[in-house]
Amino acid sequence: MVKTGPERDLRLDFFRGLALVFIFIDHIPDNKLARLTLGSWNFSDAAEVFVFISGYTAALVFGAAAQRLGDGLAAVKIMSRCWTLYVAHVFLFVIFMAEVSFSADSLSNPMLVEEMNVDHFIKTPHLAVLNALMLMFQPAFMDILPLYIVLMLSLAALLPVIGRWPWAAVGLSVLLYAATQRWGLNLPTYPSGIWFFNPLSWQLLFIAGACLGYPRPRQWPSWLHANWLFWLAAAVLAVCIPIRVVVTVYDLLGLDLPAQTRWMWTVNSKTTLGPLRVVNFLALAYIAAYLIKPQDGWLNWRPVRLVTRMGQNSLYIFCLGIFLSYLGHLILVEFSSRTVAHIAVSLTGVGVMAAVAWTMSWFRRAEAQKRRIGA
Repeated sequence: MVKTGPERDLRLDFFRGLALVFIFIDHIPDNKLARLTLGSWNFSDAAEVFVFISGYTAALVFGAAAQRLGDGLAAVKIMSRCWTLYVAHVFLFVIFMAEVSFSADSLSNPMLVEEMNVDHFIKTPHLAVLNALMLMFQPAFMDILPLYIVLMLSLAALLPVIGRWPWAAVGLSVLLYAATQRWGLNLPTYPSGIWFFNPLSWQLLFIAGACLGYPRPRQWPSWLHANWLFWLAAAVLAVCIPIRVVVTVYDLLGLDLPAQTRWMWTVNSKTTLGPLRVVNFLALAYIAAYLIKPQDGWLNWRPVRLVTRMGQNSLYIFCLGIFLSYLGHLILVEFSSRTVAHIAVSLTGVGVMAAVAWTMSWFRRAEAQKRRIGA
């Protein structure tokens, strides 16, 4: 979704690709390599990265369309993108249901159905499919795309506000987030639950990214680039990272955390995007943007370019990662749960994702070159 050309910011593609790698690894239940991903040493994880960058790139692309074609046609383009995401969600749902159902039946392991939260599909498929089409039935791994679709729909309505009055958009977003935290607002899911990624809360990061990504002639206030803000973000990380690492170590050793630390989980809910997650992520994002420049040479290293290719083909690689996550889980459950198996499954999955992303990018370049020659 990031525009092509010399102005392309490879940092966006790289970090979105890295988020997809982390999401794949984290989605494999009890994956030992998940101890190395972002969420093991931060109170935020790859989901925040994905949502924030998605908001940034969406506003970058569709904001430029609004300036060129007008807000109305830009909204139509956003709706077209939402339709693409919706079709991908339906396709992913159908294939995932078939994958889980077939494997559970073939391996005589009904626990797989319950573990992936698809038992309602087995019992009442007509109701499950109907609610899935309305984004209300969300089995395991199937909750990020519905969030993305809802956030993109909101962008179609808010893009003019983001373009003309970004601080007003931020203010409205913060108010909705605060109301969600205060009164526990959320959307229902089938048969009797709530959205794991509450869109009323997660819109905060999406709108923040959109406001920063919208192409505008005037720059944001200079204080956003001040040294004191860098040191404030560094101080936040200096507090958050050691605490989170200690929590991870306690978990690895099978120890119970002291009762005094329970407050952390109250302000760190992933469903409601707890304030601690927001502060931790914004600090991390600011440090990354401050230290890493678009022209840094390492962004063109070959291994880095493989990750960047995944970010440039994010929708396809995300869907592929869902299939591979469940397949990896099957291998670890049915064949081997040794550490070497965890490493092999994770690295093989990342390798397949990288190979597919590289092939897609190569094909796209070949097609573009063919058109240029034909012209």
